[in-house]
Amino acid sequence: MLNPEADAYSTTALAHRPVALEITGLSVSFHTGGEEIHAVRDISINVRAGTTHAIVGESGSGKSVTMMSVLGLLPTEARVTGSIRYQGAELVNGTDAELRAVRGAEIGVIFQDPLSSLNPVKTVGAQILESMTAHRGTAARATWKRAAELLAEVGIPEAERRVKEYPHQFSGGMRQRVMIAMVLAAEPKVLIADEATTALDVTVQAQILKLVQRITAERSMTTIWISHDLGVVAQIADEITVMQSGRVVEHGTCVDIFANPQEQYTSELLRSMPRLDAPLRELPTPSTAAAAASVEVRDLEVAYQMKRSLRGGDRVVRAVDGVSLSIGAGETLGLVGESGSGKSTFARALLGLEPTRHGTVRVAGNDIVGAKRASLSALRRNAGVDGRGERLHPHSRAPTGSSQRLDARTSRSLRRSVRTVARMLHRDLSPCGLPRLGDRRRLDGALARHRHRGRYRHRRASLAPPLHRPSAGLTTMVRRFGPMLPT
Repeated sequence: MLNPEADAYSTTALAHRPVALEITGLSVSFHTGGEEIHAVRDISINVRAGTTHAIVGESGSGKSVTMMSVLGLLPTEARVTGSIRYQGAELVNGTDAELRAVRGAEIGVIFQDPLSSLNPVKTVGAQILESMTAHRGTAARATWKRAAELLAEVGIPEAERRVKEYPHQFSGGMRQRVMIAMVLAAEPKVLIADEATTALDVTVQAQILKLVQRITAERSMTTIWISHDLGVVAQIADEITVMQSGRVVEHGTCVDIFANPQEQYTSELLRSMPRLDAPLRELPTPSTAAAAASVEVRDLEVAYQMKRSLRGGDRVVRAVDGVSLSIGAGETLGLVGESGSGKSTFARALLGLEPTRHGTVRVAGNDIVGAKRASLSALRRNAGVDGRGERLHPHSRAPTGSSQRLDARTSRSLRRSVRTVARMLHRDLSPCGLPRLGDRRRLDGALARHRHRGRYRHRRASLAPPLHRPSAGLTTMVRRFGPMLPT
């Protein structure tokens, strides 16, 4: 935390702490598309035992690649040189057996998107038990009671009941708690949190931060926190390493980095942090013609009937309750609220993707409630959902994945669609901030979706709604973003 007195004490204490993870001269490159891409360039980082070491930098700076190198989780075309030593053992070029002995049991990882890391067809309890037996071989201790205890430890209410529920039955924040419980089940000594709170709202984010701090302190764990969010880092870090373009540009204690940055790039990162005291930008007054409501909602109610038990009867959960608003053509409406407040349900209801119990929804003059399937299909051709989760097909290539959506809306041939999307990907992406032709290796059609970094996956996903060039009658786009990433 940013406490100068505490930091002065920790600075003295840090010098006497043993090094838990030692990275020396690490370089990582990828051979793809006939060229060599250098993701990490000759970096050295020492992570001291019992501390929280934050690695920060913008997307593409090499933070995640560095940590995935530690566990040998990079793709086969990666070339790793240098040294990574954990408790005296060399991990670079380690055998599968040696790396399996470290993964989970010694070094645990919490990823950014828990939904993509959890098995949708297994209960969360079964996945926690699997983590226990796979990494610790403690079949006798791997009981449902122990799984429930771990869920309770990470703050999930009614743990004994929820241990037999599936991932889709949990909110985003609760799913991240389940992931933490799975990591704890293996009892690791080092925890790597890779953008673990990026996709969460600020309220849940604060809860997860406190949870991780409490658990790591109670278990004397070493934490490596990978993030672009300097506000989060300021709350938890003892030491900070700043990376840019695969290189380490600065290292120091938390207070040193925030109070007295030595490098220009570090100063620019600090200036990019949103400030509540920043002057507000005045927006132009919309013209009378543009003031006509494009979206009009009156007393909208979306509710679900939930079964309590065989004898307990049903209960009604109101996800959206009596919401009314209007959005003029060309206007941008910010819909904010903590996790579970009904934001996403409301957005889906605008497109007829949620059952409406009461109220009216009119989009560009069309009544959505009770509309027939053909009418809703016509609406969805002219309205897009840009989701937070970057839901792209894992086996689709960059142009093909987007062109399938384009083809569905415009009835163009797939071949022509691929050409159109490829042209946009390589030439016309400045509105989305994506690299132009000079960096086409990152967006080449031969690269699958899972090889794109999080920022580029999100921006590529955002191409899909405007690709079909909707008619002038409706240009509504419902957006659902997490915290903004540095550009």
